[in-house]
Amino acid sequence: MDSVGERADDPARVSPDLAPRSDAEQVRSLAQQVEQLTAAVESNRIVGAAIGIVMERMSLDRGAAFMYLVHRSQKSNTKLSIVAQELVTKLERNARSGGGPGAGGPAG
Repeated sequence: MDSVGERADDPARVSPDLAPRSDAEQVRSLAQQVEQLTAAVESNRIVGAAIGIVMERMSLDRGAAFMYLVHRSQKSNTKLSIVAQELVTKLERNARSGGGPGAGGPAG
């Protein structure tokens, strides 16, 4: 407690994490948030592409394709975004090498 008579449970007391921050701290915090959101959008885009690949290759609906990727993620103890990235990268590599759309199915 900072002053005489101030109580720790006083609802008018401002929590340190809610106290005003300097402009530089706010800019750093906002830049970090932008970086995290950008990474999340990119990850979501890649997972969506992987779901589409699994849907097409295995004739599954979107929910089943997502669950397939989740199962692979859990079985290998690997983040879903990494499983998705590996699948998309493998397909891109096969396409560049002339492997065609049927080369290297999603189970790879």
